[in-house]
Amino acid sequence: GKVRSPEEYNSDPLNEKLDVYSFGNILYTLLYQYYPYFEYNDDYHTVRSGIPPTIDEAVADRSYADDVLLRVMKLCYERDPEQRIDIFGVVSILREAVEQNEMLNH
Repeated sequence: GKVRSPEEYNSDPLNEKLDVYSFGNILYTLLYQYYPYFEYNDDYHTVRSGIPPTIDEAVADRSYADDVLLRVMKLCYERDPEQRIDIFGVVSILREAVEQNEMLNH
């Protein structure tokens, strides 16, 4: 259902990038406290077409952490798996954000 990547529905070649897309769905749930695509009755066709869930940019204004998570989530939702960030890129961004946050708070 709602936590699959477009390539899973389209019989495209699969690799670890589908897990990165799913990680974006986890971030979505953390940020919005809703499942992705909650507003769609037909999430199969919506996800399959590559349409990302509705993203409210205002969430970035809540905190530095929310801003970083929103940016990572959007990178995870890249339609083309070859262009989608890999998990090492995600970890790098999150580590950098933690370091930046520590510097700001000391």
